Amino acid sequence: MKLKETIRAKKRDKKSAAYLLGKPLPRKIFRHGGSYAVDLPMVFVKRNGSPEVLIEETGSGLFIHAKSPLDIMENDPLFSKFIQAIYHDAMTNPAKLHDMLEVWDDKTVAMLKDVTPYHE
Repeated sequence: MKLKETIRAKKRDKKSAAYLLGKPLPRKIFRHGGSYAVDLPMVFVKRNGSPEVLIEETGSGLFIHAKSPLDIMENDPLFSKFIQAIYHDAMTNPAKLHDMLEVWDDKTVAMLKDVTPYHE
């Protein structure tokens, strides 16, 4: 391997290592057609198993995270009808509602383990 190729490989490894350790990874924004883009490391895609990301604007900047199956669920046309049905049932049968602490158990925690909180 040539010296320049070795140096480039070491720089790539350092950048990937920084990402894997949860440290901020500086990236440049560049023009791509009529938009702007950010070059994400391949390790991000491989590690998160999704080629799609969500970008959220927060008070301190942009937050980029992998798109999860739960994000896709909200875009399903039937999801809105499901939420409306739950709301209707709750409003017509308030006596059937339970306190959250009565129903929140280990099974619920396991079901929500992949849900990431919104970052402010």
